[in-house]
Amino acid sequence: MKVTLAKALKEKSRLAKEVSKIKQLIETNNSSLAENAPPYRVEPLLEDLNKKTEALVELKIKIQAANTGILDKIYWMSEYKSQVDFLRRIDTTEGKQESNRHFGSGELLDNKAQIDRVILDEMINKLEDNIDILQDEVDEYNHKKKIEL
Repeated sequence: MKVTLAKALKEKSRLAKEVSKIKQLIETNNSSLAENAPPYRVEPLLEDLNKKTEALVELKIKIQAANTGILDKIYWMSEYKSQVDFLRRIDTTEGKQESNRHFGSGELLDNKAQIDRVILDEMINKLEDNIDILQDEVDEYNHKKKIEL
């Protein structure tokens, strides 16, 4: 059966959640008091985990193969997002601030940022615009590209 890449990605997410749920059930039901029967038997859960994991891996491989037409966009989006995260962490403190080195000393230090918050915000906005454009292209591709399930 052929489905869109978008639908395959939803299926991948669903399978990943199922795998996570099964793992949690195994963790919480493997050991219990001897006189209490556990609500779930672990052996069948392990079998189900193996089947779901195999299906998930096979689907990931198909999705990866289908993504070759947009890998450049995916990589650019990843790098732009990384740059946005980095730029948001840059300290833009300006003016007189109490020194942290001499707690309670009252010493004031004069800070000067080389790039101010306004310029950083403009840089971030441009990167986010690029991310949005690329995301729209990836979404369009995902809704048109068909893969065999």
